[in-house]
Amino acid sequence: MSGTFFSKKTFCIVTGASQGYGASLAEKFASLLPANSALLLLARNAEKLKGVIGDVTKFTLQIKDAEILDHAMKVNVTGAILVNTAFMECCAGTESMVIINVSSRAAIKPLSSWSIYCAGKAARYMFFQVVATEKEAVRVLNWGPGLLDTDMQARCRECADDAIRHNAIDAYEQGKLLSCEESADKLVIVLDRNDYKSGSHIDVYDV
Repeated sequence: MSGTFFSKKTFCIVTGASQGYGASLAEKFASLLPANSALLLLARNAEKLKGVIGDVTKFTLQIKDAEILDHAMKVNVTGAILVNTAFMECCAGTESMVIINVSSRAAIKPLSSWSIYCAGKAARYMFFQVVATEKEAVRVLNWGPGLLDTDMQARCRECADDAIRHNAIDAYEQGKLLSCEESADKLVIVLDRNDYKSGSHIDVYDV
């Protein structure tokens, strides 16, 4: 399945690797990376995941909890930027470098009652586009993994917006959610093709 992308010795960092999509990516990359590669897995404590996507039970004018807002932005934006900076400093001078930002349609489309999450994803999307602009030698992919059968989708089924909530429930009950493994396989295809414009957003459903 893999082509040239996984043919060279690689130092790979996967964040959010303890569960869900991050864990699937870690397993997939581990199975494809050649001998003498290094795979560094980073993860947060499961308890600290609460509040990370913001309060999706509220609309924009109902958001008043500064602590929830601040925590969501620190984890999703500040944390991502600092991890990226550390990675680029650590790997400076390497032959090639690829950054995959696990994005979402929420980064490019407003979703009612998901304002905090959308804002965080949009900020990350723009940040990594700037990285691609500044560093031509770095390949940057903003990857939309699709509707995955994870705990986050369970939150979608509880959100304040009626249409989004009903769509999420229908997708779950009708078996339309992607498994993390299916989405990871699609990502491997994109990486091996390597024909995307650096900094662009590619959705799993377009592969």
